[in-house]
Amino acid sequence: SPDFRSLANEAPQWQQIAVKGLSKCWLTYGRIMLYVGGLLRRRALSWLLISWCLLSSVQQDGVAGTVVINVELTCIVELLVEIARARLRHAKTANAESCTASALCKLASCLSSQGDAASRKEALTCADEAVDIFRKLAAEQPAAYLSDLAGSLNNFVSHLSEQGDAASRSEALENSKEAVEIYRRLAAEQPATYQPDLAISLYTLSALFSHERDATSRIEALACAKEAVGIYRKLADEQPAAYMAELAKALDSLDLRLVELGDAASRREALILAKEAVGLHRKLAAEQSVLRLPALAGSLANLANRLSEQGDAVSRAEALDSAQEAVGIFRAIMDDHPSACLPNYAQSLIVLASCLSSQGDPASCGEALACAKEAVSIQRNLAEEQPALYLPDLAKSIGNLANYLSSQEDAASHNEALVYSQEAVGILRKLAANQPDAVLPDLAKLLNNLVLRLSLKGDTAAYNTTLSLAQEALGITQKLAAEQPNIYLPDLARSLTAFAVFACSQEDASLKGKGVSCAKEAVSIWRTLAEQTPSIHLPELAMLLHNLAIWLSSHEDASSRAEAVACAKEAVSIWHQLANEQPAAYLPQLVASLSSLVGHLSEQGDEVSRGEALECARQAVAIRRRLAAEQPASHLPTLAKSLIRLVLRLSDHEDGPSQVEALNYAREGAGIFQILAEQQPEVYLVDFAKSLNILASNLSEQEDSASQNEAFMCTMEAIGIYRKLVQNQTAELLPELVGLLHRYIAFLSRQADGPSQAEALECTKEAVGIYRVLARSQPGRYMPSLASTLRNLADRLFKQVGEGDPTRKEGLECMREAVSIYRRLAEEKPETFLPLLASSLVNMATRLSSQATNELGVNEKISSASEAVEIYRKLAAE
Repeated sequence: SPDFRSLANEAPQWQQIAVKGLSKCWLTYGRIMLYVGGLLRRRALSWLLISWCLLSSVQQDGVAGTVVINVELTCIVELLVEIARARLRHAKTANAESCTASALCKLASCLSSQGDAASRKEALTCADEAVDIFRKLAAEQPAAYLSDLAGSLNNFVSHLSEQGDAASRSEALENSKEAVEIYRRLAAEQPATYQPDLAISLYTLSALFSHERDATSRIEALACAKEAVGIYRKLADEQPAAYMAELAKALDSLDLRLVELGDAASRREALILAKEAVGLHRKLAAEQSVLRLPALAGSLANLANRLSEQGDAVSRAEALDSAQEAVGIFRAIMDDHPSACLPNYAQSLIVLASCLSSQGDPASCGEALACAKEAVSIQRNLAEEQPALYLPDLAKSIGNLANYLSSQEDAASHNEALVYSQEAVGILRKLAANQPDAVLPDLAKLLNNLVLRLSLKGDTAAYNTTLSLAQEALGITQKLAAEQPNIYLPDLARSLTAFAVFACSQEDASLKGKGVSCAKEAVSIWRTLAEQTPSIHLPELAMLLHNLAIWLSSHEDASSRAEAVACAKEAVSIWHQLANEQPAAYLPQLVASLSSLVGHLSEQGDEVSRGEALECARQAVAIRRRLAAEQPASHLPTLAKSLIRLVLRLSDHEDGPSQVEALNYAREGAGIFQILAEQQPEVYLVDFAKSLNILASNLSEQEDSASQNEAFMCTMEAIGIYRKLVQNQTAELLPELVGLLHRYIAFLSRQADGPSQAEALECTKEAVGIYRVLARSQPGRYMPSLASTLRNLADRLFKQVGEGDPTRKEGLECMREAVSIYRRLAEEKPETFLPLLASSLVNMATRLSSQATNELGVNEKISSASEAVEIYRKLAAE
C-alpha cells in the first residue's frame, strides 16, 4: 500500500483527481466497482487498485463485506486479492471462525488466479487452514457445518491439483472422495438442497480420476461423470432455468471421459453428448442472449473436436463449421467483453486451426497457420499483462504454431518452426525453475518436439545441442515415470522415441545402436500399456513399430533387416485391426505402414518377399483411391506416390502383363502429379519430374515405335524440369538429372542425323560436368561413373570430327583422365576395376594410333597397349 500511495502522489494532477474520485466511489458504489474494473483498460485498472489502497483499513473492511468477489474477472485479480485480504482481516477481528474459514477459501481462489508459484502455495495454505476450521466446527455441529466442510474440501482439492506433484494429486483425490461422501449423506437427507453440490463434487472427482490414466481410474472417472449428468438431468427437468446450463457443462465433461476410453463406440457416444450440450447452450443463448454466448462458443469448439475425432470427411466438414461458428461468436462479442473472452477466443482459434489443417488443401492449411498465429498473438498480450497466469498457455500455443509451420513444405517455414520451438522451451524452462512439478511434464513434451525438429534439419553443428536436449527430456520423463508410472509412462515412451529419432539420424554406429535400444524399450512400454487399454495405446505402438522397422532396415546385416520386416508386419497388422473398427480414423496410417512394408520386403531380394511386396503395394493403392475419392486435396498426392511405388514393384516382374500394368499405373501417377504441379509448382514439380522419369523408363522398355517416341518426349520434358530445379539450388536432384541425360543420349544416338549427334555430344559433356560435381562430395560412389562417361565423351568427340581435327585432342584428354581414374580405382578394388582399366588402355592405344605422329605419342601408344596386355595376362591367369 505505501508504494501505491507514493505512486498516486507522484502521478500527474489529473490522475490524482481520478484516483481520489475512485476512492470516494468505493464508499458509495462498492458493490459494483469490480464490474466497473472489468470494463477498464489496463492503466485505469492500476488507478482502481491505487484508489482501493488509499482507503483506510476500516473503510476497506467495510467495503469488502459488500463486494461480490468474482474470480472470473482475471483482469483485476490483484484487486480481488486485496479485497479478499481485507475480508479475512475483518473476519479475524470479529473472531468469527466460520466467516474466517469462508474468507480463507475466497482468498485462496483469488490468489490462485494470479497464477504464480508463490501465490498458489499461499492459496494452498489458506485452503488447508479453512478445511481445518470447518472440520473442527463440523465435529461440534455437523448439521450446521458438514456442508461447509465439504465445500472447503472441494476448494482445497482445486489448489492441491495446481501443485502438480504426485503427493498433492494423491491428497487431492482422497479429499475429493471425502467431499463426495459428505454430499451423498447430505443429499440423501435433503436432496433438493444438496444434490447440486453432489453433482459438482462428482464432476471434480471425475477429473481427478481421469488424471490417473490407468484403466480402473478411467472407469471410475466415467462413472462419476455419468452420475453427475444423471443428477443434473433430473434437476434440469424440474428447474430448467436454474440447471440447464450446469447440465450442458456436465455433458461436455462426460464426453471427454468417454473419448479417453479410446474405442469407436465411446467416441460415437461422446459425439451425441457434445451435440446435446450445444443444443442446450443454443437454447440458453436464445433466451438469455449475450450472457450465454461465450458458453455456446466453448461448447461448439468442444463439438468440433468430437467431430474431428470421427475421422470421416463429412464429420471433418461439420467440425470445421462448428469451429468457425465458435470463432465467429467470440469475434462478435469481443468488443463488449474483451477480458472475459480473449483466453477462450484464443483456444477456439486453436481448435479452428486444427479443423482447417485436417481439410488438407493449401488454402485451408494457410488459414490454419493464420489462426495459430493469431492465437499466439492474443496469448502474448495476455501473458504480458499476467505472465504467471498465461505464460504456460502461451508456450503451448507457440509449440502448436511450430507444428503447423513444420507441416509446410518450404525451408523458411521449417526454420521458423525451429525458432518457435526454442522460444516455447525457453518459456517453460523459466517457469519450471519456480514450479517444477506443474511445468516439467509440458517442458519434456516441448523438448521432444524440439529434438525432432533439430534431427530432421540434420544440422551437424547442432549435434551436441540436440543430444543434450534429448537427454534432458529423457531424464525428466524417467524421473516422472519412476514416481508416477500410471501417469507418465507414455511420456517416457515418447521421450525414448525422440531420442531414437535423433540417434538413428546420425552417422555414429554406436549412437545408432543406442537409438534402436531406446526405440525397443519404448515398444516394450507401449506393449504393456496396450494390453491394459488397447484402444488408447495400440496406435502409438503401431507408429513406433513402423519407425523402428525403418531404423533397423538401415543396418546392412540380414538379421536386422529380417527384424525390420517383422516390425513392419506387426505395425500393419495393428493398423488393420484399428482400421476395421474405425476406418475413417486409421486408414491413412494403415496405408502408410503398407507402403513402408513394401520397401522392407523388397530389400529381402527373394521371390516370395517380392510377391508379398507387390500385394502390399496393390493394397496401398486401393486404400489411397478410396481416401482420395473422399478427400482429394489431402490424398491425391499420396495416391500418386503409391502408384509410382506399385510401378517399381511391378517392374521387378518381367512378364508382359506386369509390364503393361506398370505402364498404366505410371501414366496415371504422372498425370496426377502434372495436375498438382500446375496448381502448386513449388511443392509438386519435383514429384512430377520424377514420375516422368519413371514413365519414360517403362515406355522405353516397350518395343513399338509409338512407345519409344513417347519415352523420348517424356525424357525431354523431365530433363527440362530437372535443369530448372537444379538452377534453383536443388543439388540433390543432380543424380536423377544425369540418369535422364544418359537415357536421352541413348535415344539421340539411335538417330542418324547430325543435329541429334551434336546434341548427344553436348548432353554427354553436361553429364561429365555433373559427375565431376558429385564425385567431389562422394568420390567412392561417383568416380566410376565419371570415368565411364569420360570414355563415352571421348568416343563421341572422335566420331564427331574429321581426321586431324583439333577436337580429337579433347577426346584424347578425356581418355587419359578416364584411365587415370580407373588406375586409382583398380588399386582399391582390382577385381572390379582392372578389366575396365585394361579396356580403357586398349581404347586409348587405338585412338593414339590415328593421332600419334611424333615419338612421344608413339611411346604413349606402345606403353598403353603393353600395360593393357599385362593386365589381361594377369586376369587370364586368375
